[in-house]
Amino acid sequence: MRGEGIFNEGGPGPSQWPANATLLRESKDFYGPTFSCGDEYISRMGDGADTNGNPGTWIRAGINHHMTVVSRQIASLPDSLVADGRRRANSRSLPQQLTRRKSTRGA
Repeated sequence: MRGEGIFNEGGPGPSQWPANATLLRESKDFYGPTFSCGDEYISRMGDGADTNGNPGTWIRAGINHHMTVVSRQIASLPDSLVADGRRRANSRSLPQQLTRRKSTRGA
């Protein structure tokens, strides 16, 4: 979710963030305050915390939510996919991969 620029003249500035948190909590993309530290922060802000936060805390909350989603998705991959990915990653070292790419470009 993206709000209005906080330096827009006559705009709501950071005071818009708690309202955005309330909207996020009503979204299907919000998994509840216990899902991640980011979701807990969003929930607290939507409950009317004493502060609006700042751009850094909001970015961290969003990244924390995203990384938690992705790490849980990876953790739930079937074992066969995970094993195949490891096998492929270990089949060639990075220097070998880079050397191979350079030699095929010139051909």
